[in-house]
Amino acid sequence: AWDSFIHWFVVHRIIVYLVEYLIIIYFFSVNMEVLGPMLSSIFVSLVPLLDVYPNKVANMFHFMVKDNEKYLENHIAELYFLDPHPANPIVFNIVQKYTKNV
Repeated sequence: AWDSFIHWFVVHRIIVYLVEYLIIIYFFSVNMEVLGPMLSSIFVSLVPLLDVYPNKVANMFHFMVKDNEKYLENHIAELYFLDPHPANPIVFNIVQKYTKNV
């Protein structure tokens, strides 16, 4: 059982780091306006990791929503499903601002 846990843990960490690396590369190589239609899909994929890696995921959310709000404002309302979390109160407040108007 211990070996299975260690294997799961190592595989899980590798997957998380790989996803994080790919997302960072993607963000820096894609025009933010092009990212807009995929914003909700990206968030849906990352929300389950928010409790496991709160700082890393919150930083990605902050980069997408706060730092690039002017480019993604037409798609932020699509994040209506985002629940409040201690790691990302700024992002949650911005999303609430956009979903309030929908």
